[in-house]
Amino acid sequence: MHKIMNSSYSRPFIQILQLSTVAVFWGRAWQHLFWDAPYRNLFWDQFLLKGIVEGWFGMEWSDYVTSPVVDSRIQLAIVLSGVFYIICGLAALLIHRLPHILQNLLLWGAGLLIFLAILYWKGKFHHWGQLFEYSLQFGSPIFLWLAVREKLQPVRLVKLMAIAVGITFFCHGLYAYGFYPRPENFTSMIMASLGVSEPFANQMLVVAGVVDFIAAASLIFLPLRWNVWVLAYCVMWGFLTGLARPWANFYPEFWEESLHQWVHTFVFRFPHFLIPLAAFIWLKFRPSEASLR
Repeated sequence: MHKIMNSSYSRPFIQILQLSTVAVFWGRAWQHLFWDAPYRNLFWDQFLLKGIVEGWFGMEWSDYVTSPVVDSRIQLAIVLSGVFYIICGLAALLIHRLPHILQNLLLWGAGLLIFLAILYWKGKFHHWGQLFEYSLQFGSPIFLWLAVREKLQPVRLVKLMAIAVGITFFCHGLYAYGFYPRPENFTSMIMASLGVSEPFANQMLVVAGVVDFIAAASLIFLPLRWNVWVLAYCVMWGFLTGLARPWANFYPEFWEESLHQWVHTFVFRFPHFLIPLAAFIWLKFRPSEASLR
């Protein structure tokens, strides 16, 4: 076994990255095992796969997309992905006790999260904002792997994390502001959480989008030492936007169903506030090193 702990990264910093990574893996596992994932966006893509299905397998496209056998195999792939996410979460949780070869499960898990982001991107008309909004989710296991393997100096890793935070918040702001069609649940979550009218909720989202743009520009382009309180804002806003999902969709009379359906959507968004929290803590306690970037 290879023991991993050193003076370059503090224990709290690593532990926050661990929690973030375990949460995104196990939250996505819950989704894949009990609900659904957009794998059919790929496997039912006629433009991409019709030639393969009809040419290689000699099967009519209409028979392929209506076949219960094909659908069951797609569902099996979703479930197996969920199982793999559980294994990756365990790898993140036990990272200090694993040999290097098993630590690489974090990178394989990150690859599967990137694949999932691409599937959502396909389903959202190839909006680039949709793809890169997942930067913190698929970035979290990569950051943890880089930290425990000491592949980057801490100041460089924290800068990379800050950029990922900025990209995620910028892309989230594109939807809140209305650059892309705003998801209906954005407005409904604000209304349900705060008890405000629809026009006021939409105005709040526009303001939130502008603030997200400002925060993203600061995190991406300005030195780390200027971004301590920007990261603090991102911790707060990332937590609230994640919590809004189960909060706005909780019904006491159906509390078990509400939690089962919505808590995991908050859990796999833990990186949206834990990654900026890790960067914030590092900046507060290592200011002399932050001044280098």
